[in-house]
Amino acid sequence: MKRTGFDFFAEEGYRPKTLTCVKNNQGIDVLELAKKLRGKHHLVIDPGYGKIQG
Repeated sequence: MKRTGFDFFAEEGYRPKTLTCVKNNQGIDVLELAKKLRGKHHLVIDPGYGKIQG
């Protein structure tokens, strides 16, 4: 994820391998991305909630 330009919420050494939380600092439409990933790759992502949604 770092190579794509996203920033991580958790510090290095505290990031689990099965779940990664990133900041949407790229201005991506996360709901549209979630639909495409689910339809094409059967991959589910959560768009966040509250202050960190999107």
